[in-house]
Amino acid sequence: MKKNQMIAAIITAVMTITSATATAITAFAGSAAGTTGPYSEYDLNGLDPSTAETKPTMSLSRIELPINVAQNNPVQTIELTVSGAKLKYASTGIHVSYDNRLDVVPDEFGSYADTGRAGSKLGKNVRKGIQNDLFLATMCGENYGIDGVLWTFQLRLPEELNVGDEFPIEILYRNADGTADLFASVENDEASRLMEAWLFTNGIEQGYIRITEAEAETEAQEETPEEPAIEEETPIEEEIMVGDINGDSIINASDSSCILSTYALLQTGQNIELSEAQMKAADINNDSRVDSKDATDALRYYSYLSTGGTLSITDFLAE
Repeated sequence: MKKNQMIAAIITAVMTITSATATAITAFAGSAAGTTGPYSEYDLNGLDPSTAETKPTMSLSRIELPINVAQNNPVQTIELTVSGAKLKYASTGIHVSYDNRLDVVPDEFGSYADTGRAGSKLGKNVRKGIQNDLFLATMCGENYGIDGVLWTFQLRLPEELNVGDEFPIEILYRNADGTADLFASVENDEASRLMEAWLFTNGIEQGYIRITEAEAETEAQEETPEEPAIEEETPIEEEIMVGDINGDSIINASDSSCILSTYALLQTGQNIELSEAQMKAADINNDSRVDSKDATDALRYYSYLSTGGTLSITDFLAE
């Protein structure tokens, strides 16, 4: 074979491999649709996700673990990563379901997950569900969510392991009585709704831990000891003023955090800590649901008041 022909053949082979790899990676992204339990398909309500200007991808760790390494290091760190949405989001609510043979491990503060760099500027709330799942929510008065690791959490493998075992870890969509998972900007406009629709129908890359053949032993990592979970906060007193959830006559970050916590409770099927009147006050944007958008609006209004604003929260949101 002539030299030029050989070079052309090598280039063609490389391009073929690259193309196939790119196709495989692209094809891996899909929807967050669930088939059992409280999960469902995302309702587009007439939206066309393909027209979204921002098309984010959210992925979970995919870990190939030799069986002897897994036995020595049963606690594995899982990362939830966002790409393609830098400075485009603030309010999020994400369900992560994990195989029922796995156990989620709390940190020394009793929390089951923590934000990574992508969520370092966002307020957060974490709840462990009752069906092998976590609900992870964020809020912010600005679109400070960036690309990168948004959440990290740890899962413990079972004692009995076999080569070929696979433990799925999935992002699944939930809409419970109108309170739904979300991925939204502060503006919560058409562009935000299209971004969310794209993510939940086209932008999910699911994860897993897969057990493979044994390899040479490596030095065992020190396992983080488990600590008792912290006690739940005492329910706050009833209040009906819009936004002032804790009844101190001021709308501030405390109210915003309370709303975010309530959203997390709603999305994990747990008992609500607010009274009916407080729930009405927590629905700041008056869309008949309490979620991290309301928490974000409360935080935005607090910032507005703190810089000399004088409008009521209703007038502020109407601007």
